[in-house]
Amino acid sequence: PGDQLKYSSAFYKKHNYKAALREFRKLIKYYPLSKEAPKAQYYIGRIMEDTGNLYEGFKAYQKVIDLYPHTDFVDEVIERQFNIGSEFFKGAKFKVLGPLKMPAKDKAIEIFKAVNDNAPYGKYADISIFNAGLAYKDIFDYNNAILMFKELIDKYPDSKYLDDARYKRAEGARLVSRDPDYDQTPTSVAREEFEEFITKYPKSDLSKGAKAIIDKLKGKDARSDFPTAMFY
Repeated sequence: PGDQLKYSSAFYKKHNYKAALREFRKLIKYYPLSKEAPKAQYYIGRIMEDTGNLYEGFKAYQKVIDLYPHTDFVDEVIERQFNIGSEFFKGAKFKVLGPLKMPAKDKAIEIFKAVNDNAPYGKYADISIFNAGLAYKDIFDYNNAILMFKELIDKYPDSKYLDDARYKRAEGARLVSRDPDYDQTPTSVAREEFEEFITKYPKSDLSKGAKAIIDKLKGKDARSDFPTAMFY
């Protein structure tokens, strides 16, 4: 396996990715329990990244975590997964069929969640959950966004993203709230979230904006209550 790893790596260094991929896979097939196997799997991920197949790269790295969780370079693998998730979050597209590519915020969410699962108290744990929440918000899935922000608040009370997560959770509740003609329970929840934020973080730069939003939500509540009062 040591010789096979050197042989495979030589192709990789020469950017002969097709041959390198074949030889790394061969090493894993014939020497799956060798100490070289996790490194071969890692380089399969690197090849996928280098050739622009980001999602395949993520899946190859996940195999390192799943099959060889005690390898020395797990931290590097998780960092690479996080970076791939960040690329999708920032707008990298996912190959669907042939040359066709699609925006892939859903892939970003999947990857950020995996990073958190792989190392729930690691370097990228809290920011992965936070970014997953932002990605849900970007695709207008406000309910799941709220859940992500709540998870960060509950699991990582010392996170530097805590203030933003509380504000974003409140903002998500506001966006879920409906027009004045409908049930205003989500609006009330949003108000409570913003009020709680202001109480806990009165000096935060976000508190001023939160106060303005509360005033608007009160107006929405009023517009909902007025026709009911007129009816009675």
